[in-house]
Amino acid sequence: MHALIEASQESALIPKGPISGDRDPSRLMRNGLAVVAYSSFEDFFATRTGEVLESFDATLVAFDQLPEKLKEAATVGALRALGFRMNFEPDAASKRSYIQLHAASIATTSSSGYKFSSLSFMPSSSNLSDEDLERCLKALLVEGPWLELEKITSRIGYGVVGLRQRFKQLASQRHEAAHAAHADISVADLRQLPHDLLAISAAFDAIFSRAVDEILTRGHSVDAQKKISLIAESVELCFIDFDGKKYSEKVEGKDRARKRYDSVEEAWRGALGRSLKGKTLLVMRDEKQRPVDWRMSD
Repeated sequence: MHALIEASQESALIPKGPISGDRDPSRLMRNGLAVVAYSSFEDFFATRTGEVLESFDATLVAFDQLPEKLKEAATVGALRALGFRMNFEPDAASKRSYIQLHAASIATTSSSGYKFSSLSFMPSSSNLSDEDLERCLKALLVEGPWLELEKITSRIGYGVVGLRQRFKQLASQRHEAAHAAHADISVADLRQLPHDLLAISAAFDAIFSRAVDEILTRGHSVDAQKKISLIAESVELCFIDFDGKKYSEKVEGKDRARKRYDSVEEAWRGALGRSLKGKTLLVMRDEKQRPVDWRMSD
C-alpha cells in the first residue's frame, strides 16, 4: 500500500487529454494498479487471519468447545478453499505438497492438539467479498460485523458512511479493472484506494484479533458460545501522527502528544511498548490525518 500511495502520484498515470482513450497507456497502468491494490488486501486477509488463528491453544479451549461456525470454517471451509486454490499451484508436485500441508492441518481438528489451516476463512472463489468478511467475523461470534468495523474506521478518521457499501464498490471496481475492456479507473479513485483499504484492513485486524482474544479468555466458561456484542468499544485506539518532521504518539480523544519521536522506528517501538496487549490498535496517519499504517498489539 505504501508503494501504491507513492506510485499513484506518478505523472505517467495522468491522461494525456481530457478523455482517456483505449490507446492511452495511463489508463492501462491505473487499471493494473487498482487490481494489484485489491489483491494486496486479499493477501493481507489470508496472511493475518492465519497468523491470529495460530494463537488458539487447545489447553485453553478444546476444538469441540469452539463456536460452531468456527469449527465449520476450520474443516468444511478450509476443504472447499483447498479444492479451489490448489489450482493456482504451478505443477502436480506443487499441488500435492499444497494439499498435504493443508489436509494435515484439517486432520488435526479431530485431535487434542488442533491447528487451523490458513485457508479456513479463504473464499472458494476468485475474489474476496463483503460477505466473506462478514462470515469470518460471525464465525468468531461477532455481532453486527460491518457495524463494528465502521465504528473503528470512523474513530481512526476514515469518515465514510456505509462502509460495507464502500467495500462493495471497491470490489466492483477491481472486477471491472481486471475484466472490462472499457474500464477506466480515475486518478482520484486510484489515489484514494490505498487509504480506503488501509482503513478497512486496520479495522478488520482490530475486530478479528479482539474476537479471538475474547474466545480464548472465555475458555470453557458457560458464556463460551455467547455472541460478542459491541466489540469495537473494547479496542483502545492510539495514533502516531506525522507532521512532516516529527512523529507524535497520541491517545484517542487527546490532542496533546504523549511523546514525540524523530524516527518512525522509534515511534512504533515506543507506542507498542505502552500498549495493552491484544487490545490496542495503533494507527499511523499522514499530514492529512489519513491512515498509512497500523499495528495491533499482539
